[in-house]
Amino acid sequence: MSTFASVVPVDVVDAAWLTRVLREAGRIDAECVIDVQRAPCGVGQLADSFRFTVRYDRPSKAPSTWVAKFASRDATSREFGCTSGYYRS
Repeated sequence: MSTFASVVPVDVVDAAWLTRVLREAGRIDAECVIDVQRAPCGVGQLADSFRFTVRYDRPSKAPSTWVAKFASRDATSREFGCTSGYYRS
């Protein structure tokens, strides 16, 4: 059972959070994320997408870049996503 929230704001994603999530998902073992940089990517109507560039404290088989989608920061888009059911899945 996961101990992290399935819906989080982009500002929550830091090295400690990402280490915990990747470890729980079985993507990393003993390594830790020591640095996370994020940059917007894509143009979404109902979501904000970010590319995360990650550095580990040792060599890792896990990817060094990740892309994640978050509920829109725009209140109107976010409300439509919620009321229309788009955010359900």
